[in-house]
Amino acid sequence: MKFLALAAAVASTTVASVSADFECGTDAISVANCDGLRDMYEKLGGDDWTDNAGWGTGTEVCTWDRLLCDDDTNPTILETIDMGVEDARKQQDGNNLTGDPSKVNWSLFPDVVNLELGKNSLTGNVPEVDGMASIAAMYVGQNQLTKIKKFAKAGSATLSKLNFEDNAIKGKLPKQLFDGRFPLLDIISGSRNKLKGTLPVLPEGLKVFRFADNRFECVGCLLYTSDAADDLLCVD
Repeated sequence: MKFLALAAAVASTTVASVSADFECGTDAISVANCDGLRDMYEKLGGDDWTDNAGWGTGTEVCTWDRLLCDDDTNPTILETIDMGVEDARKQQDGNNLTGDPSKVNWSLFPDVVNLELGKNSLTGNVPEVDGMASIAAMYVGQNQLTKIKKFAKAGSATLSKLNFEDNAIKGKLPKQLFDGRFPLLDIISGSRNKLKGTLPVLPEGLKVFRFADNRFECVGCLLYTSDAADDLLCVD
């Protein structure tokens, strides 16, 4: 690989940035996404990813590991960043991502529809995606994230599916998730975290609300229960 290794600083030695040798192809998709991919690679430990073939080598980004473009034969956009699993029930592996995903400038990916970062070792905040103009689904489950407030405050005009199950997110479930900042959000899953407090008033149009195994003050949980598989589910 052509990347410079990220090493710990020793005495006065200057640590080289991975971005120095990071190159993308010259096609339109590569040029449009290069800054974002470089930022993601550098901040989420790209040198140590399980699958990173092609990254930063100057080839077309649609050929890089874990990136999916909208059409294999004549792609026009980078559609999916597939760095993990999108459903905790699937027996898939992540990609050994580390670091705080909220440090990545996700607004550099205006065409990405699916952001899958599950089953890795990410810490810190659920990433804000308000600058991702096309984002529809984000899965960050099965990590070690602890905060969601910044994400909730930022909002998203296009996000419809959010899953942050199996993390260590603490505090109250932010009311901003349900106050109109996510007008298309109809599936939200946050089971097996450390959330507490009273439950929010759920907006009309919400199809799935999965929050089992948290620490809510839950009186009458069956209020959110339905026999329909795609309807609201009990939180505790």
